[in-house]
Amino acid sequence: MSGSSKSYVPPPTTFNPISKYEEFTEIEGVTLFELYGKPRTIETDNTVKKTLSTKVLDSELRCPICLMYLKNTHIVMLCLHRFCGDCIQKSIRIGKKECPSCRIHLPSRRSLRPDPNFDALIVTLYGDLDKLEESEAKEAEEINKRVNVNNALTNSQALGIAQQHAKRRMHKVTYPQPSPRNSVSSGGQSAGQKRARSGSGGAARKRDNVNLVSFVLRKHPKEEHVGTLDREYIRTSSELKVYHLKKFLGLKLDFQHFHNFQIIIMAKSKGVILDESLTLEDISKNILDEQANEFVLHYRMSAV
Repeated sequence: MSGSSKSYVPPPTTFNPISKYEEFTEIEGVTLFELYGKPRTIETDNTVKKTLSTKVLDSELRCPICLMYLKNTHIVMLCLHRFCGDCIQKSIRIGKKECPSCRIHLPSRRSLRPDPNFDALIVTLYGDLDKLEESEAKEAEEINKRVNVNNALTNSQALGIAQQHAKRRMHKVTYPQPSPRNSVSSGGQSAGQKRARSGSGGAARKRDNVNLVSFVLRKHPKEEHVGTLDREYIRTSSELKVYHLKKFLGLKLDFQHFHNFQIIIMAKSKGVILDESLTLEDISKNILDEQANEFVLHYRMSAV
């Protein structure tokens, strides 16, 4: 009896360290799912098709450096990130010898390998890339025309400022000088002086009553080089320009070269990079489909 019986093995007292669930170890280095899970069945029917919108894959098929569709695709062997051949080689040659996506060290161009299969996949999905990029450029041009047609926006702003100055000169109020006839209050001020002080106070209150706009300033989902703001919701004057937003990001994120930031807004399902001279009022009235009191802006670092 004793010779044929097996020795008793107590159950383990600790959970499997490689599993994120509370499961015991049966075989060291293997989870219970890997041990007892059934493999997926292989689809052998060639008639089965899976459709997927190209918008879902759009971000994966663009170069992180130039933000255009990948051409002459090269892959980094150490981290498997893909870039345009010209973009990544130029980045290694004149920039830091590192991957622009994950910052892993790249000693030379020998760390790159061409990926013709990925180029063939892009051609299969989109066809002629030159025609596709030309059509996207026309759409962006139409959006820009709404913002600034032949510099009309800048000219209208200058004209509006000149008209404001002209109105102020026309409506400038002159108050009479105090005379012995004017009644003097107990504080030693004439009635004319009191009217002058009250009028200037009303003008000051009118200047303080500026138009305010609310928006969200949030880091772009693909941006990995800078951090996020502690407070993304901002309420400020509608006359604030994109330039001031970049300067604000430089101060908050401790980044000296704030001009390298790009401010982006979505318009007609397309990302539009905003010019530094645009104000928040221009964005809400001219770029968005309809005037909005609140909108979302994304920031990221410009390409190398």
